[in-house]
Amino acid sequence: MKFRDRTASITLGPAAQQTPFLRDFLRVWLPTVALASLLLRFVSQQEEKHQIQAIAVRRQAQIDEAFAILRNRLAASVRDIRHLTSTQDLEAYVQAHLQHQANEPQLRARLAEGWRRFMATCPNLYDQIRYLDRDGREIIRINKRDNASVIVPSEELQQKFDRYYVREARELPGDTIYLSRLDLNIERGVVEYPIKPMLRLVTPPLAGRLNDGGMVVLNFLTQPILERLRGATDRNPLWMLDAQGYWLLGDTPDQEWGFVLSERKSQQ
Repeated sequence: MKFRDRTASITLGPAAQQTPFLRDFLRVWLPTVALASLLLRFVSQQEEKHQIQAIAVRRQAQIDEAFAILRNRLAASVRDIRHLTSTQDLEAYVQAHLQHQANEPQLRARLAEGWRRFMATCPNLYDQIRYLDRDGREIIRINKRDNASVIVPSEELQQKFDRYYVREARELPGDTIYLSRLDLNIERGVVEYPIKPMLRLVTPPLAGRLNDGGMVVLNFLTQPILERLRGATDRNPLWMLDAQGYWLLGDTPDQEWGFVLSERKSQQ
């Protein structure tokens, strides 16, 4: 007995042709075996389809979780910057600044202390609160340092007019809150280490109604959220890319932030 694969025909030798039992056996069981093979293939395909669907459902749940975390945290940050830019202390300082009043330094110090106390209540959420004048120069800056909130001395304040988020925020209407891209913190033109993934919310004080040209900048720490997403999805890693295809969350941390870190620029 031999099988010809190309024609799927079966040729029986003379002895087999003269054996009714063998002929009947082949006639009954070959179709049965073929049908069983088809059924097994169908079941396997269905199982594979269900596995793919289950993976897709898990991945979608991870994406939904990522968006929920970011959305909820950003919504809270929007409320916080609205609060910071609408206080009586800020209004008093801005008016004193515009009118060159003698008590401007005292009002600035009072505003800075209020912001310092605010940031101390949420040490893992924000890295900086700043007030920039119309020229992009820092007038007030509160920093997170070693889990404490500190007022930065005037001699350490910086000029930020060349930073993209300052330029872009100026192009928006007065009551708008600008949200920067997710990138790394830069101090005096150099990436800060350990790296600090950051979002910045920028808006004019008092919804722009005093038209002093200044802006309040709230630096929102995103590393805790990114680490939470990375740790929550070990079995099915969640990857995040920016609009240019650079890794924000990759297989390994050394793939990430290629658009900021020149040594990782090829990691796309």
